[in-house]
Amino acid sequence: MTAATAYTTRAHASRGQRELLHMAIALSFVAAACGVGETRAEVAADAEASAREAASKLIADGRQVFRFDTFGDEQFWTDTLKLHEVIERSVDPTTALKAGLKVDSDVLPPGLLVQADLTRPATTVALLKLNAIVGVKAEVDADNHITRLGITCALCHSTVDDAVAPGIGRRMDGWPNRDLNVGAIVALSGALSAEQKAVYNSWGPGKYDPRYNIDGKSTPLVIPPAYGLADVRPVWKFSCLMAADICVSSKLGFVRSARGKVTDTSGAIPLPSITHPLGEYHLANVR
Repeated sequence: MTAATAYTTRAHASRGQRELLHMAIALSFVAAACGVGETRAEVAADAEASAREAASKLIADGRQVFRFDTFGDEQFWTDTLKLHEVIERSVDPTTALKAGLKVDSDVLPPGLLVQADLTRPATTVALLKLNAIVGVKAEVDADNHITRLGITCALCHSTVDDAVAPGIGRRMDGWPNRDLNVGAIVALSGALSAEQKAVYNSWGPGKYDPRYNIDGKSTPLVIPPAYGLADVRPVWKFSCLMAADICVSSKLGFVRSARGKVTDTSGAIPLPSITHPLGEYHLANVR
């Protein structure tokens, strides 16, 4: 058999397989229409079930990212601020709770809070090993030393229901943590100057300035919910889209993006999309 003949034979075989496949698909539609095999209602039910399963997986994946993905910000919290050393050395659970950090009671072993000494930093390290401190992700070695520390979206945009004690309970994803004193936590770092620490300590609970490290201007903003800004009405409004490493703020109708475009949106509801290398984001209901 020549090469040309072999090619022609394979082409005919491939064409025949495609024709058989098309015929099988057509017959399945005919069978469904005629009530043979699965009915149209059953086909629709199967499609809906598949869609629900895909949606559930998407939600679960998003929850995992929101709660536990740091997007590599350990470079700032560990390498620059050295906060892993500060926490291991001097931040006990009582201090952490006073700073507005929250503890996820669902992951705690039974009786842990009764037995644990909440005045020892070692207990904080133990909680980090359990992923129990909401929004704080740490790597802890076999000798119980924190080697890497980062934060996730949930640090600012989750809280707990205080079912066990103030600051300890079941997660409430998307709710703003207005007890969180981000500035005071950052100011624990020994890598900062006295002037920088004074700025961070001036913010107070429930506020954060996502652009201070960029422009050096201290304009702390109220931490918003992650589920929308419909009821948020301060002079400044912002949304930190951490998954895309972008901070968007608006003042007097202007949207400012760290990696996107500046857009005039005076009087416009909803806001237009914000362009970003990782995709397009739409902010709605900001007033």
